[in-house]
Amino acid sequence: MPTTTFHNLSQEKRERITKAALDIFNKKGYDDTSIADIVKAAGIPRGSFYQYFESKFDVFYMLLKEAQKKKIEYLAPLLEKRKDEPFFDIVMDAFSLALRYLRDYPEYALLGRHMYHAGAEEVLKVVERLDEEGIKNPLFFLKRDQERGHIRKDIDIRVLARMIYSLLGPELLEAFHRGASDEELYHLAKNHLDILRKGATS
Repeated sequence: MPTTTFHNLSQEKRERITKAALDIFNKKGYDDTSIADIVKAAGIPRGSFYQYFESKFDVFYMLLKEAQKKKIEYLAPLLEKRKDEPFFDIVMDAFSLALRYLRDYPEYALLGRHMYHAGAEEVLKVVERLDEEGIKNPLFFLKRDQERGHIRKDIDIRVLARMIYSLLGPELLEAFHRGASDEELYHLAKNHLDILRKGATS
């Protein structure tokens, strides 16, 4: 993550560096972006880069965490407001918010796609970690619903949580970047959820 020196920069300079890094990662992808690319795009000396970050992965991870934070800002109010409802009853609304996030922040949507398509080991580890974090909310609600009798006891809710997370994350990202319309995306989500609901609920 960024150093204290980076955080002590003016807001304007932090934003300029951040935007330049985001633009270059989205243009070239993680694997093909170099520190020299970031330095040139940001207009800073190479020595300054190492005062702010340890590596290009440091920059990439900072951007991913910011994207994750933005997405949570879209989803958290829904989960709080409707926390007592069966989870399947709110998933389509969560899908709508996730799609709105992608429409509002296409630069973060593209960054997420680059994350899933990167081959570097350090990024693959981050994907695994973020995916694990991503299933926590679905898992919590699904476990509660199973205890309440809304979901069959023989269902592996961890697998179910991963399926729902995938729908709201990687699958949505891929369909979004293929240029699918909102109508097509909602059709995709509804079909997935219908299958999961009919196969999982009692």
